Formats: sequence, structure tokens, C-alpha cells
Amino acid sequence: MIIKKTSYLYKKYETQSIPQPCFVQLSCDHETLTADWNPEIGNAIPMDVYHKRTLQWTIPILKEAAADHLLTELKPYAEIIIAGYANEYNGSNHVGTYTDIANEAIGEITHLCAEAHEYEDDLVRDMHAYDYLDDCDLPEYLAGITKNTTDIELENMGDLVRADAKMDGVDELENLGNYLEDIRDRAREEEIQEELKNYKIPEGVTYHLIVAKHEPKKDV
Repeated sequence: MIIKKTSYLYKKYETQSIPQPCFVQLSCDHETLTADWNPEIGNAIPMDVYHKRTLQWTIPILKEAAADHLLTELKPYAEIIIAGYANEYNGSNHVGTYTDIANEAIGEITHLCAEAHEYEDDLVRDMHAYDYLDDCDLPEYLAGITKNTTDIELENMGDLVRADAKMDGVDELENLGNYLEDIRDRAREEEIQEELKNYKIPEGVTYHLIVAKHEPKKDV
């Protein structure tokens, strides 16, 4: 039985509004137990999962240490499942079958994975950057954003914001890049408005307003 160390479970595609769901997975053919995020979008199901050669249980987006602890807790049941597993050909596909004892172990893992939702400190907490930063005093280093602030400088400031958020118990900030770009855009707009307000027409220069006249369209 191989238990793979958990990588970071939070994954949100740019085209999606919510993070990818996560699961515990037991590959019975390879005798491997893992926790991972689902790379599929929508309801796509891998063939080995569909044919029950690989089992999956939904879990919340756990921090790495919590996910590894859960896998260790599940290992004895996973070993029972593998001992009662058979890969059988049904005339069309290779499918997984399980003994009664293995099915009881599957039920135990289902129960333990459901309980993982109850421990909030173990969960990856995400928050929209606009909500997080609008609910707190804006850090001084963000007040220094001007129209000339570069993308690299914004990225560095973003790292500082993420570090502050971690201290506040927020693990992921969504749309932080857009938030910082909005601050820069507002700085540009404010400077343009200030320049227009203070602009004076040079003496001796006359401006004429030209209004285009549109003739009504005639029927042919």
C-alpha cells in the first residue's frame, strides 16, 4: 500500500467561479491512496472510476497536513478494501468487485471523509480580494500605487497582501491581481481628471466646436 504525500489541494481555473472539488482516491489496481483535486470540469468521470477499479470519496479542500493525517487514518480500511478487491472482465470491460468486508470498509471511509468537513481549522479558507481588502484598513504599501506602478511591482505587492492574509487565516485571495490593477487604473483616471481641471487654454488659441450634420436617409 502506497500513500502519496498530498500536494496543495486548492485549484481554481480562470474560467471557473469556484475551486475544483477534492477527493480521496484509492487505486485498487496500483494499491495507491491519495488526496487530490479533481482536474475534470463538470460531471466527467474517468473510466477506471466508472468501472469501480478506482474508488473516490469527496472531501473538502483540506490543508496538506490535514489531508495527510486523513490518509493515514484511512490506510487500515484501504488495506481491507484492496484485500477484498478483484478485477474481473464482464465481457465488455474490466470492472472492480468487492467482498462484503471490503464494502464495509468502503462505508467506513465514506463516513470518515464526510467528517472532514467538520474541522474548520483544517480547511483551506478562500476569500475574494475585494471583500478582504475592503473590510480592513488598506495597507500603507498599497497607498503608494500610482499610474506608473509596474506589473512587477504590483506582483510584489500582491505577495505582501497574501502574506498579511495568511496571518489573518485567509489562505487564498481570489482576483487579487484585478484588485491591484483597479487601484492603478483609478490613480491614472484621477491624475487625468486633475490635469483637465487645471488645464488652461493658451492665450491667442481659439477652439471651434464642429457639429456633424446628418442628412435624413432617402428611400430609393
